[in-house]
Amino acid sequence: MGKLARALLPVLLSLPAAAQNFSQRGFLESGLSLYPETAPNDSSHAIDDSLFRYEAAYKPWRWLRLAGSFDARFDTHEQVERAVHLDWQDRSLRRPTLSLREFNATITKGKLTAEFGKQFIRWGKADILNPTDRFAPKDFLTVTDPDFLAVLATRVTYDTGTNSFDFVWQPRFTPSRTPLINERWTVLPPAADGLALVDLGSEFPGRSAFGARWNHVGSGYEFSASFYDGFNSLPVFQGSFNPQSNAIDYVRTYPALRLYGADAAVPRQCCPKACEYSARSQLPRPFCRTAASTARLRFESMVYCACAKMARAKPSSGENCSVGVRAVMASPA
Repeated sequence: MGKLARALLPVLLSLPAAAQNFSQRGFLESGLSLYPETAPNDSSHAIDDSLFRYEAAYKPWRWLRLAGSFDARFDTHEQVERAVHLDWQDRSLRRPTLSLREFNATITKGKLTAEFGKQFIRWGKADILNPTDRFAPKDFLTVTDPDFLAVLATRVTYDTGTNSFDFVWQPRFTPSRTPLINERWTVLPPAADGLALVDLGSEFPGRSAFGARWNHVGSGYEFSASFYDGFNSLPVFQGSFNPQSNAIDYVRTYPALRLYGADAAVPRQCCPKACEYSARSQLPRPFCRTAASTARLRFESMVYCACAKMARAKPSSGENCSVGVRAVMASPA
């Protein structure tokens, strides 16, 4: 008995340390959205969306951290899938009922940090429009309340404090979720009246994406330059009219994108507004102006108009904000 106690003593002593290296949290929320008016393709006035999220992290050694989070969803508007399965890819048109929101391992050694797995990568500095934020697809099912999606990637960062060098390799493409065709955020043109829309699915890119970024933090300013070679996370709808079925068949494609960008931000006290600038070339693939593609154009303009209205809001007294100027040059890959 004494030998067994001596053998178990190191294990028992290590349990408090292991518990200190493990953290967890979670929440359950339910939100109700009310719409005073209906839309031609959406007769709902109220939508309830419920979310349960659990997050956990474990640090077995000083140089290694394991983290992950899990989501469970339900809603009344069928923006969430009704089939119950555990999803980790985030490639579905609707939100999955059960999903692995993120799962990754982080290795830290001095100034070098390497992160592997499904993770959130943010390169932008502004809160509204981020043209250089290419590894951050969004869920736009509810345009007024978008959410970021994690990507499966490898990220290596070397940070000296003043300068940091960031390299990202994304082997598997993660698209942004756009509003569903049969809901209020999609506005179809009058020419589509009486025509059926047949969804032929999505054509996802077959190759990986790569990006590199240098960031410099100075006295009273911050500047960065970045390069991205991958794909646009927002789809292009390519469609054709089928006279036999009197319908429009459409498919989602994701054009290749090569981008060179620069960011600059200057913190200011109580600034009245933020300024951003971006310049990009046209998408490389031919764009068919069908009913579905017109809906996409209107969806994008709606997002930018909403952001422009939000940018006019002034911060409260004593609140810090930043004025940023952003320049982007993109070309077909």
